[in-house]
Amino acid sequence: MDIIAVIFVGIATIILTFVYAVCIALCYLILFPVNYFISMLNKIKSEAPEADDVQASRSAKIFRLTERPDRKVAQLSYFFGPAEADARAIVRAAIGRCGRSVSKGSRTAENAMKIDAIFLRTILGNGMQIGLVAGTVVGTMVTALVAFVHMATMAASTILAITVGMSLRAIDTAMRFIGGIVIRCPNPQCSRPVRPYPAYRCSGCGELHKDIRPGPYGIVWRICTCGTRLPTLLITGTANLMATCRLCGTELHPRTGKAAEIVISFFGGANTGKTQLIYSLVAALKNIDERLHVEPNRETAERLNRIAETLASSGRTSPTLMNVRQPYVLHLRLGLSERLIYLYDAAGEIHYKLATLKRSVYHNKGRTVVFVADPLAADNVWDRLSTEEQQELSPLRSQYDDSELAYEQTREHMRRLGREDKHMRIAFVVSKGDLLPAAIQANGTSEDTARKTMTDLEGLDLGNLVREASQSFKSVNFFQTSALVNDAGYPDESVIMLARWILRSEGIILAEPSAR
Repeated sequence: MDIIAVIFVGIATIILTFVYAVCIALCYLILFPVNYFISMLNKIKSEAPEADDVQASRSAKIFRLTERPDRKVAQLSYFFGPAEADARAIVRAAIGRCGRSVSKGSRTAENAMKIDAIFLRTILGNGMQIGLVAGTVVGTMVTALVAFVHMATMAASTILAITVGMSLRAIDTAMRFIGGIVIRCPNPQCSRPVRPYPAYRCSGCGELHKDIRPGPYGIVWRICTCGTRLPTLLITGTANLMATCRLCGTELHPRTGKAAEIVISFFGGANTGKTQLIYSLVAALKNIDERLHVEPNRETAERLNRIAETLASSGRTSPTLMNVRQPYVLHLRLGLSERLIYLYDAAGEIHYKLATLKRSVYHNKGRTVVFVADPLAADNVWDRLSTEEQQELSPLRSQYDDSELAYEQTREHMRRLGREDKHMRIAFVVSKGDLLPAAIQANGTSEDTARKTMTDLEGLDLGNLVREASQSFKSVNFFQTSALVNDAGYPDESVIMLARWILRSEGIILAEPSAR
């Protein structure tokens, strides 16, 4: 009986020890991944990872976060550094929790081995040790699998974010290409393409974001350090933000990037009527078609108002100052189509020397240039006026030699800028048509009349300039204009013709103007 009892007790001890070991192993098998999830929940509830932890991450090196221009003004997107820092913190916390659980289990096993009853000491002590070892090994493997899934999900999310960001960039670029949208700086001393995007100021704090495109600081939206949410794409609203040139800091029109740009540069000698022609041209654009909505930017509106006041008081515009080179900027909208038109009007004296023209780098940025010539400058025209008319119009007369000099110097400047002339159009505009003698006005404002006035010996006698342009430019057109605006704000029909030609040259076809 004693032998049977001993055998029975031995078998029971082995079975109970095995069962207890299995229970302990299962406990640790469950406890290890639970510790990982608890660490994850605790991290979610805590604050964002420290900047040093993010900068020490592998993601920071891969995405070159330390070289990003907006690292101090925008919050980093979660999957581009913080996610890795959080994952590392979670793993460290989980390892610590699991280590403490193992230590606690070891102490429990040691205490069990001190029990006097050999039966209990064997079951509890040995079972605890066996279960602890087995549970630690299997629990570590399961937890490692959980951590791997976590890391893989994080990596997949990061790859997805990168893919979406690159796709959105490609779509945005394609839409701008299809729409013919090229963003250029309006500053005459810069006038370079703004690539790939302008810099944008936060609408909340005014902080400048130099690279707002989808990337580590946001895919569709980014968060400024002040908490303001900013769109990262033109298609999602960046055109509504205050934009500036990345190169020189010049403020751009609010719709920059959303609308294709039309660049028109006017040149000619001093006192040829360029400014008044542009003033009338803006009035023509506003009245040319009721479907065409024209809105000048704030600075342009102020300049136009000053010109209107000067015309009302003195009947002529003030001379353009040498240091004034900012263009007139207009936002044109026709249905769903939008355009930004830049009208450059520099002082005539700038066009006399290459040295002063060097700062005007906009002459080769557009597809259309306008040369303005004053017919009163030609002696053959001037001599047809009466003495009284000459005395009255003498302050409005420009120097004849200045016109040819302004053309030749500006053309040489354009050649040095490297633009292919065959892609550009030029309009020769005979200004001050309302002041011309009746004999020259007899044939109206047709292109043939303007050509004859520009080239004939009895006119401006500038046939050499016209011949040079005919050989160089894609097309040459002629206009004879009267830059008058009536009390209702409607310009002369000759300026309407010029405005219609400019729009048609840029692909904007309008209905015929109604009779007035």
